[in-house]
Amino acid sequence: MKTKGARFILNIIIPIMILMLMMVLIAATPSGILEIKNWKDTVLLIIQTLTIIIFIRMLVTIMVSINSSEEYIFTQNNVKRFNRLGYMFLVLILFDYVNCVITGEVSAGALIDCGSFFVISGTMCILMIPCLLCFLIADSFQKAINIKEENDLTI
Repeated sequence: MKTKGARFILNIIIPIMILMLMMVLIAATPSGILEIKNWKDTVLLIIQTLTIIIFIRMLVTIMVSINSSEEYIFTQNNVKRFNRLGYMFLVLILFDYVNCVITGEVSAGALIDCGSFFVISGTMCILMIPCLLCFLIADSFQKAINIKEENDLTI
């Protein structure tokens, strides 16, 4: 099978990335707590911590999906996993929006800036692409599952 090499590499890279993110989480959160001066700092620290946790969860979901699809990739579990990844990307977009509103600074440049509460940043647009792709893949997998089930019934 051609995917064994890629699967092997991903099974090495993803745990290393998870470990690095956990080290950042362990090192940055206590130092961030010491830097809190007002409520904005508290909210930003919570958002940054949750962002790292979501990235770790996304990597774990991808790793589980890769390892579970040895025989047949079109399963309900993979549909749920891709939908979950899409929702995690939506949460990251929301976090970026809250960060822009609180700090007044836009990450990756403002594409649309109509005041302090209506901002669309480049990061939001960049995160929207994999978000939509995850939902598209989940929908495609669901359609493939439905077609397979119909074919199983006709035979």
